[in-house]
Amino acid sequence: ITDQAAIRAAAPKEPPREFSVSVRQSLNDPPILTATDIKTNASTVIWDPNPQFAGIRLGQAAVYKWRDRDGNEWSGGLLKPPDFVAGRRYPLVIQTHGFNEKEFLTDGAYPTAMAARPIAARGMLVLQLGNIPISPAEMSTPKETDIVSQGYLTAIDQLNVDGLIDPRRVGIIGFSRTGWHVLTSLLKAPDYFAAATLADCTYISFGEYAANADYGGPGRAKNIASAMGVEPFGKGLNKWIADSAGFNTDKIHTPILYQFNHPTSLIYAWDMYALMR
Repeated sequence: ITDQAAIRAAAPKEPPREFSVSVRQSLNDPPILTATDIKTNASTVIWDPNPQFAGIRLGQAAVYKWRDRDGNEWSGGLLKPPDFVAGRRYPLVIQTHGFNEKEFLTDGAYPTAMAARPIAARGMLVLQLGNIPISPAEMSTPKETDIVSQGYLTAIDQLNVDGLIDPRRVGIIGFSRTGWHVLTSLLKAPDYFAAATLADCTYISFGEYAANADYGGPGRAKNIASAMGVEPFGKGLNKWIADSAGFNTDKIHTPILYQFNHPTSLIYAWDMYALMR
């Protein structure tokens, strides 16, 4: 035993191995935790948090790009059903709140109201909206919602030209700020949408303005007024009556599912929901 210990002590010691640890994923590959030997570049999987995905047929997602009528370039993730058949026209659901082309596309950038792969598994196409070509000066002005609404409509037109969708069966999901964008689209182009979801949204309505003047503070109320371009008093009220969705619910004929995760968001939407009901 003593001789063996001496031999081991005299043997040259291997230098410590260095590894880098990272998460690997793509639009169609679920995230896994890997370790890579810095010297040999050999990688091994440390942890697969979703081994059950190996037994599930997932539709293919790809980056989809188009241009609006002003020449602005848009992009998003287009997810197809697992049994997609070329030449068949599918229902379309537009999810409006963020896209990262380097991440596995599951439900959406936010889980609230979004369900990209489950929806695709029911035989629909899903377009997950990404970049919004808006300058800082156009944010929180009437120009913002005009630009975004045009992006939605031209995406539908392009997918129709590509022969991928049935334009009579298009749904759209608004969450948080994009609820305002979706409502504007339903008012300006009602024939484009068969159904919509509004989940925990801002509506840029007078009721939301009034609630925020008290609950959210004057800064939040002023941001809502900025989105309309004027405060809702005096002559400014005429513009609100003409343009705000809250004063034009009679012009919205698309079925809408309202979703609320908190009493505050319910209060913000109450005038819109009650009038439409």
